Amino acid sequence: MIITNLQKFKVIFTYVNKFPEFRTIISDKKITHDNSDKTKCKSFKDEELKAYNDPSNSFIDTCRKIAEHHQDIINEAKSSQISLCKYVNYWIYDTLQLMPEFFHNKLLNKFYEKIDKLKFCKPYGNSIDKRTYEELKELYNMYEPYIKFKKTSSKNGDGSCEDAENFFELYEQYAGRCKSKHNNYFCWELTKFGVDYEQHMTKATKCTDKMKRLTPIGNDIVSFVSVRLVVMSLMAFVFLFLFNVSNKTVLNIF
Repeated sequence: MIITNLQKFKVIFTYVNKFPEFRTIISDKKITHDNSDKTKCKSFKDEELKAYNDPSNSFIDTCRKIAEHHQDIINEAKSSQISLCKYVNYWIYDTLQLMPEFFHNKLLNKFYEKIDKLKFCKPYGNSIDKRTYEELKELYNMYEPYIKFKKTSSKNGDGSCEDAENFFELYEQYAGRCKSKHNNYFCWELTKFGVDYEQHMTKATKCTDKMKRLTPIGNDIVSFVSVRLVVMSLMAFVFLFLFNVSNKTVLNIF
């Protein structure tokens, strides 16, 4: 199957549900005295981000944490290299968006060349445009309280149930935009979110009074997915049935 440039460009939507978790894990990491990471991260900032104002050195610190702890971050998030790489692409755009001008694709290439420990991300260094970033940011803002709510409402969860209202409000707002045109990456991600939420409703043991049904994202999408699942199940049953029948026939012959 041929993957178009547009598909490579938009595949980042598949991983946005992990972005809030990555950010939390990275922020909790400690910086050690690995001067090589510090030197390379600082060198990249000084050479490529001259217009970026960062008095607290947050860019360098985050860069060092990701470089040093990338495998631990992936493991803790129960994720993959490509997922972390897509987050890094997003993080760089999110961090630098207020700069007067920057070329995301060029910066990604130079970043992954400069930071040796993250060179495995270079094949996944697809740039983000302004519209894609804005949609990813919206999804990020929805997933962040949802992830907190999932933990709170789980068996051993602890904390407030108020995060439910935050993601409910955002979801319904976004869903309204997908009524007339839902065959795009943003709306497909909302559909995926809805499926995950419906599954969580059946497992949650706390905050159940805060849960309510979400507005479907294009009934035809949900129906299409449901029909495909039913058809696949029926096909599996038919094949199993025919296999058993054929085996019995062979045994009867002999």
